[in-house]
Amino acid sequence: AEGAGGEGSSSSEDGDDAGVAGEVSAPLNVFIQQHGHHVLFSDLEEYKLLGADVTPLATLTHYAELAEEKGVVLARLDVVRDKALPPQRARELLEAAHRLYVDDEWHELVHDFNHKPQTFDFERVLKTLGHQES
Repeated sequence: AEGAGGEGSSSSEDGDDAGVAGEVSAPLNVFIQQHGHHVLFSDLEEYKLLGADVTPLATLTHYAELAEEKGVVLARLDVVRDKALPPQRARELLEAAHRLYVDDEWHELVHDFNHKPQTFDFERVLKTLGHQES
């Protein structure tokens, strides 16, 4: 399973309420772990401290039963810690994670993180996700 440190999308994985439409919040660093059809999203700092004992922010389950016949994979995101990950931020985290693994340009970031750590460019991640370094 590939794990990746990454950032949520431009406005909502990082701890405030839904906010004003179009408002950009500070990024939340997330650690993403994939185990078969399940994906765990954990706060990176908590993961560093607690390792496998960390309580994830959310879990994503893919249901691939219809993939071959219908060309569709259903997905369900369950927010485990809703105070740390309000609904709007959870949706944006899901969208960003989906793009990281489906969009070739975005997936290159995941690949570089996992396979080319010496050339991994965090500034590129921030730019791709619409965040400016503060």
